[in-house]
Amino acid sequence: MPLLKAMSSLKEFHFCKNKQEHLSGKGDSACMCLSEKLCLLNLEKNQLSSWTQVLNVMQQLPNLETLILNDNQLPKIFFSEGGTCFPKLKHLSLSGNCIHEWSSVHAIGTLPSLVDLKFKNNPLLNDEHSYTARQLMISEIRTLTMLNNSAVSQRERELAERYYLKCYAREAQGMSSSGQPSIEQHPRYTELAAVYGLPEVVQAPSPTATLKDRLIAVTIQCPDRPGLKQLTKKFPSNLSVQKLKGLLQRLYKVDLSELRLSYTDQNGKHEVEMSNNMRPLSFYSIQSGDIILLRW
Repeated sequence: MPLLKAMSSLKEFHFCKNKQEHLSGKGDSACMCLSEKLCLLNLEKNQLSSWTQVLNVMQQLPNLETLILNDNQLPKIFFSEGGTCFPKLKHLSLSGNCIHEWSSVHAIGTLPSLVDLKFKNNPLLNDEHSYTARQLMISEIRTLTMLNNSAVSQRERELAERYYLKCYAREAQGMSSSGQPSIEQHPRYTELAAVYGLPEVVQAPSPTATLKDRLIAVTIQCPDRPGLKQLTKKFPSNLSVQKLKGLLQRLYKVDLSELRLSYTDQNGKHEVEMSNNMRPLSFYSIQSGDIILLRW
């Protein structure tokens, strides 16, 4: 592309919907000679299938902050020296590709400045519930403040990281002498365990478990009303906070608008407010043995 050589001050380059399959010439050398001043590169809706060729282009661009690769055919993401070789990359769009391994998410997590990721419609997420996939991706990428056009709050991050610990502690049980999952497969486990402590492992129901087996047994306490006895109830994990409030309203004969819910584990550590009425209990990583605190 000879014309690009003359654009030494170019800061944005949009090359979309061109059915482009390759970004390299002979010997995989980059055929796009772009300005080092380039901050945004948009290659969406082509037919790119080689991440190596994308890397060769990126290595010319030390000031790249935004890379858009939506709707291509990229199968995986990797960095030979980790994402630190792209210190300024803040915005990465990879929706609509062919990414199918969590190792790609681990690689993305090494980008030191990444705050915004778009990752919808990749095969990796086909078998995951949307809430679960979001929680795991937030946990894997510590710097994210925006995922798929939705802001990541500090509260959501904490809930997601606690879920990550519970999820992989269960997987690790009996798999290693240390009782911890593989660092290669779950690189943030040790880091997050140091922040929140190791979770108590609760055996997950098998995929063929009956509805009765899938219920979560929780203790309900009213800490501001010591005269009320605590109760143990079972609820499905997909029950929304709003419906749970409705059940508790009838049980305790109180005004629904005044109810406030939070939860903690059975040791009473790290109380977390259940502030989103539309979320299911599973979003908050609530498991059997946890405590739901009811206030009004």
